[in-house]
Amino acid sequence: MNSSDPVADALRSGPIPPTPANLAGEVRRRLRRRALRQRGLVAVLVAAVVAAVLLWRPWGGSPVAPPDLAVVEIPAEEIEVLFAPPPIDPLAILTRQDRSTMLALSRLEEAK
Repeated sequence: MNSSDPVADALRSGPIPPTPANLAGEVRRRLRRRALRQRGLVAVLVAAVVAAVLLWRPWGGSPVAPPDLAVVEIPAEEIEVLFAPPPIDPLAILTRQDRSTMLALSRLEEAK
């Protein structure tokens, strides 16, 4: 402990209040109250899950049939167009990357 701290010295020099006589009983009462709250919360959550399952009733009722899906034939030309790579000019990408690299390098040179 560092005794050069005036706040710590002031706190240590003050009177320490006495421990209440009923401290153990108070602690037990608070622990019982906390345990009772936790049990109540668990009971409410379990009741909510049971109510949700009973209202949902996944085991009862008639299953819903999926709607009839119409099969549409797509011509091969359209499929090729849909899955073809996008029309990108690779030289334009390289030019853009070169410009950004040169810009970054010129900013570094200016910073020196």
